[in-house]
Amino acid sequence: MQEQHQLIPKVYLVTHYFVIYKTTDGNENSILVPNKYRQELDGHAIRKLAIRKIQELSNEKDIKIVKIEKHGKCTYCGFFGKLERSHVIGRTVFSRIFQNNDYGHAVKISLSSKQKIGNSNDSWEKEMLCKICESRFNSDFEDYSIQVLREKQKYVKVSRFLHGISFQKVDTKKIFLYILSILWRAAYSNHKSYKNVIINKGMDSYLRHCFKNKLKTHSLIYSIKITKLVDRTAYFSEEKLRGFIFNPFVRNYRNKNASYCMLYEGYFFEIFLKALPFKQRKGKGFLDFNKTIIFVPYVDIFDIPEVYEYFGRAVAYHHASDNNISL
Repeated sequence: MQEQHQLIPKVYLVTHYFVIYKTTDGNENSILVPNKYRQELDGHAIRKLAIRKIQELSNEKDIKIVKIEKHGKCTYCGFFGKLERSHVIGRTVFSRIFQNNDYGHAVKISLSSKQKIGNSNDSWEKEMLCKICESRFNSDFEDYSIQVLREKQKYVKVSRFLHGISFQKVDTKKIFLYILSILWRAAYSNHKSYKNVIINKGMDSYLRHCFKNKLKTHSLIYSIKITKLVDRTAYFSEEKLRGFIFNPFVRNYRNKNASYCMLYEGYFFEIFLKALPFKQRKGKGFLDFNKTIIFVPYVDIFDIPEVYEYFGRAVAYHHASDNNISL
């Protein structure tokens, strides 16, 4: 029982480098180089490590590195092999952000750094999953869910109202598991953007079971609410709001509940780690397995306290400085 409460450690998952190299005689060879201390090395450092290892095992002096692959145990299936650069929040989300910017990058806001507003092309990926498992998460949950959120999923009827958006004929289970898969992958990622996301082994085991069997989670375990971002001041257009992405953050409630919050694609997601009372989770925005309709209410971006505090300060800084980056 105690083991179930142990937290999943955030570690770099690359344990070996698979290196293909050529020697002076033109022959092509390969070697598996251990990453003993699980350091995140750049290409130059990996080459130096590989050459030193090759020279330890042979008399070769002139070595040409042809290819390097990062290997380790896949976080999901556990098999050892090449790890893909896995996107917790999908690559398509970041591609859209970059494409909608005139300069092909995102605007990064970090109030803790000296340069509070700058440009970034970081898509928050880390080596985590093998190619098969990476593709599986995409095909099972992500592709469908993103198309629904973008109002482009075939056969899903979208209606806009004064207070929100209605999605009809929706596979609610897929949306639910998609959002939980983001949480699960974020818990394993050691990217700094996901440092606040932590789960224990019991939750890890339960979520794996649900993903593998495409099962609904128990209605008394998690509650998920989705709201659609608007800006009633008209400072930010709907298109601009779709381009915002915030590091996941935690909310703690007085009733000993807690939630993980995520903001991207113009939506705000809140995952409650203990299911809310029946009446509350039947409210607008909450996912219900028994229904094929989701009504997503609007929420003003500055009515989200964490966003108001953080982003409001960034806007104030932006106006008070000579920064020429467009928000």
